[in-house]
Amino acid sequence: MNIPSTLRVGDTTSWRDEPLLVDGVRIDSSMYTLTHILAGPILPITLIAEADGSGWKTQLTIAQADALVAGEFSWQAVVSTVDKRITVGSGQITVLPNLASAAMGFNGKTLAEKALADAEAALANYRANGGKIKSYTIGMRAMTFADSSQILQEINYWKTKVSHEKSQQRVKNGLGNPRNLQVRFK
Repeated sequence: MNIPSTLRVGDTTSWRDEPLLVDGVRIDSSMYTLTHILAGPILPITLIAEADGSGWKTQLTIAQADALVAGEFSWQAVVSTVDKRITVGSGQITVLPNLASAAMGFNGKTLAEKALADAEAALANYRANGGKIKSYTIGMRAMTFADSSQILQEINYWKTKVSHEKSQQRVKNGLGNPRNLQVRFK
């Protein structure tokens, strides 16, 4: 299935799926209807693909794209006839927010970036108070530490997570893996 791994609220998109081979039987648009179902933080959205040659073309309309909310969704692809229904694919998809309609105070940081900022603020507060305050509430997170080494462990954990997320984003953006070292000899 060629469903994109990410969508953005409000953005239309389309993709094409080729005929399938299921248990040795060719499944194409001449006999089967392909349907994608997106289920997540809102009621499921059903996308019925149109026949496109022997495959299918699925379109996310503007109305459907506007109905999405940012978050993690599960998807399922189903082919059907009047007397058969076969699930042919499933997975996860991330729906990104539409920044043009974001509310005031929108924070586009990932969970790891927010947690890292909270841990760094806790360490700064701990050091500013001479190590006397060991319990912190920052935003909606509450943390309690025995000493600064526990705060530093938390910071190192979240720094690793943030670094991993940024590496994944670079690869998705076509910039390559920053951990790969290229060497050229002349």
